[in-house]
Amino acid sequence: MKDNDKNIHLLLLIGAIAILVWSGIHPAERFTWFMEVLPVLIGGGLLVGKYRSFRFTTLSYVLALSFSIVLMVGGRWTYAEVPIGFWVRDALDLSR
Repeated sequence: MKDNDKNIHLLLLIGAIAILVWSGIHPAERFTWFMEVLPVLIGGGLLVGKYRSFRFTTLSYVLALSFSIVLMVGGRWTYAEVPIGFWVRDALDLSR
């Protein structure tokens, strides 16, 4: 594996940790946050733990991070209260 891929994977991990910490600072409901990020913690721990013996492609790590971000943002506000939903509702004159 190229050193460039390792650097990208490290940046993805740092980004995931930063978003996890951000989402855990004063979430709407602590228990909901924990239940939403539990798959991220388990999956991320498995990916980090098996990194030396088994590596996925960079695309796989990016997609896993993308899904993890959805879970972490949903845990931060609960899905019904995520601000972008209100912005889209107001911009398109929809009901939510």
